[in-house]
Amino acid sequence: MFPYEKEHARVDYDEIENHFDPLSSFLNILIGKKKSKTIDGRRIYSMVVKKQDGSETRETKKILIEDYVNIWADHKRNDLEYIEIKQEYGEDAFSMPEVIKIKFKGLLYKLRRI
Repeated sequence: MFPYEKEHARVDYDEIENHFDPLSSFLNILIGKKKSKTIDGRRIYSMVVKKQDGSETRETKKILIEDYVNIWADHKRNDLEYIEIKQEYGEDAFSMPEVIKIKFKGLLYKLRRI
């Protein structure tokens, strides 16, 4: 009755707990977490703050991808090299980053808040 599956998941879904979608993981990093476990349907990985510089009013964070697992394929290819954010802080107020830099497949994309 069920079709024969040629490919099977390379992870045990029962062991996946406390993971977020990519946008929620990014927001977790923005609000101050150092690590956020992520699942996007095809991959499982952790967003980890590896480098952090700052002052009382501004902070720069470099986010790397670690513990990368492709659920449906054998390769470990991860084309995202890093994400870097520059964020200002006010009086206990959260603000979106001024600048987001994304290094992907050797190209650098820069997004600036307007």
